[in-house]
Amino acid sequence: MARHLLRSFLLVLVVLSIVVPTSSSTLAAEKLRYATAFKGPEYDMTALAAEERGFWKRYGLETKWFSMKGGSPTFQALAAGSIDMGTTQAITTIQAASRGLPAVVVADMGYVEDWKMWVRRDSPVKKPRDLRGGKVGTSRFGGAAHAFTLAFLRGLGLEKDVKIVAVGGLSSRIAALRSGAIDGFLLTLPPLANLKAKGEIRGMGSLRANLPRKWMGMILFASRKVVQEKPRIVSAGVKAILAAADFVERNPEWTLAKLKSYSRFSEEAVKEVYATLRFSKDGKIDPEALKNAIDFLLEYRIVRKEKAPALENIYTNQFVQ
Repeated sequence: MARHLLRSFLLVLVVLSIVVPTSSSTLAAEKLRYATAFKGPEYDMTALAAEERGFWKRYGLETKWFSMKGGSPTFQALAAGSIDMGTTQAITTIQAASRGLPAVVVADMGYVEDWKMWVRRDSPVKKPRDLRGGKVGTSRFGGAAHAFTLAFLRGLGLEKDVKIVAVGGLSSRIAALRSGAIDGFLLTLPPLANLKAKGEIRGMGSLRANLPRKWMGMILFASRKVVQEKPRIVSAGVKAILAAADFVERNPEWTLAKLKSYSRFSEEAVKEVYATLRFSKDGKIDPEALKNAIDFLLEYRIVRKEKAPALENIYTNQFVQ
């Protein structure tokens, strides 16, 4: 009897030695290739929190993070199958979809940037209407920044009274402002927070007042193929980033330290930047807000009507509650 029990026990041990490794391999973390389309605290802080605070691992993901330099290279990587999902602006995703790229909005981050008109501290332009007869800069004609500048000026009734000049990237716009080649340019706070804190520039007005009440800014996107073939990865990615965003918002000590060490904001700028980092709690997509973004791109002829993606084809709420 004792020998029979011993044999049975040894048999169980042998079976477990075979089964357990097989089972653990099925629970191995799934690989996710995640991209942030732009440099900026709203992108960097959530990705850093997901890495450092273990949110990727919590949701069963082994993630490689790619910090990109704009929407175009991000969606080129998506088209090439080099990334699975990422974070960018809704209008950038719509533009990519209008070019036939397989991008789907899978969550709304709830972060809506407010663009202001920035002028030199000593500028005679004291209020936005003082721009009449002047020049404002933008990165290039035909892009989203150009359309936002047009919308800002239209809201003031100045679209025919201000000359828009394409001067290039941020450093070029700052140089043009300092030299007096332009009187101002439209942009969000974070890239300019250090200059503002030093008192070199000041912001005026608000683009948000000239946009529809329902508007979509920063979003999570995914490859259509990944949505269809690997929905668990997308679901886990959405949960991890939303959890990371909540951590960023609720833990100012960690976020302020990272804004200084990683994003190199000055002591005077960090609190103002941190105050802008407010995110959605559930990631739910409002179709009306997304449609308003599509209509905006059509109105300013950034996307041609015949190329515009159908609303129902560009988003899904299956990954958010």
